[in-house]
Amino acid sequence: MSLLFPSSSPLAADRRLPEEKRQVPVIGWRSWRLRQAAETVVLESLFGSERWDVGITRARCRRCPPWTCSNQHPVPNVSCECGLYAFSTPTEALRRAERELATVFAACRQPQPVLGAVVGWGRVIQHGRQGWRAEYARPIALLNMSKPLLREAALRYALPLVSMRGLCVLPLEYGETLSAA
Repeated sequence: MSLLFPSSSPLAADRRLPEEKRQVPVIGWRSWRLRQAAETVVLESLFGSERWDVGITRARCRRCPPWTCSNQHPVPNVSCECGLYAFSTPTEALRRAERELATVFAACRQPQPVLGAVVGWGRVIQHGRQGWRAEYARPIALLNMSKPLLREAALRYALPLVSMRGLCVLPLEYGETLSAA
């Protein structure tokens, strides 16, 4: 059960991270688009069509052709762009979604992106000054933005819908931030 949000989710005990993956998980924030797929709603990366699994998502390298030897590198890798991305602050994730993506989504008549918090572990590397890329990650909360399909996605992924304050504080129960070196 969450200490700060006791009624945030009945599945809080199920959200513990596998201990063998990483000593100290990192927390981050990112945006997704909500996509209606068959009879369910999925969280999908804004660029490309990478769907996030319910629970743990494992990164795969989709940048390197499968027939090359370089496809065998660890994920993420500094010489590639693979991995599960997240920003180190919620304001950076929100700013990026608003500044760069809102007009694109509006022009295409697609739903606006949704913002959420994630926890990453396994192989984690710094990505630029604003964030990181991880081998494993899972969403831990979604910002309550009154968007179509948001409640359905929250139910499917067993995620609490929280205020901006909750989105900033709740992830601290899962790990630490990874700041630029």
